[in-house]
Amino acid sequence: NGKRKNKDSNHKDLFVTVHCEGWDSDQWDERLPWPSSRLARLYTYTKRVKCLVSLLPKVKSRKGCKPAKGRKLPTTLWPCTVQIRMPHPVKEEGCDDEERCLLAEELLKLEEKAFVQPYGIPFLPPWIIDSLDVDKGRWFNVNKLKLWRYDPQAELGALPKHFMTAYQEAVNDREITGYLPARLFVKGSL
Repeated sequence: NGKRKNKDSNHKDLFVTVHCEGWDSDQWDERLPWPSSRLARLYTYTKRVKCLVSLLPKVKSRKGCKPAKGRKLPTTLWPCTVQIRMPHPVKEEGCDDEERCLLAEELLKLEEKAFVQPYGIPFLPPWIIDSLDVDKGRWFNVNKLKLWRYDPQAELGALPKHFMTAYQEAVNDREITGYLPARLFVKGSL
């Protein structure tokens, strides 16, 4: 974005401002010279996987009423993809490769937010659609991420309208083949 002048020569270098989407302030923005070893192509250090995300509002039963015997309230889960930051160990003095990898993995487990993109967007409530950004996704706390289910009708009980349409869209998505691993985030509830 910006330019700087090198004191040792007349040639101009470029700067890039890295903005961390999903964080509430510009406090974490960082200005780096271009090119920089700290900058990489999009998706170099992230992986997209399928999961279920608790993004629908909970349906409450009427006061004093319980669902009929054998029936459950509809699930709040919806099929989505999630961007997972992959552990990328940075070389530090006095630290061998195994130590760096373990540290990088431990830091990943402490992530609090992840970028989520739902399947079946046209079938979501309008207020959820309006909350999505230009990439048709938004940041969620990792405790909203749940493991993929292979038989949602049997495993989840009552499903929201059009859930199976979105689920089938996810199943047919050959670009994203992985699924959210269990116990990825320490603070989550996987």
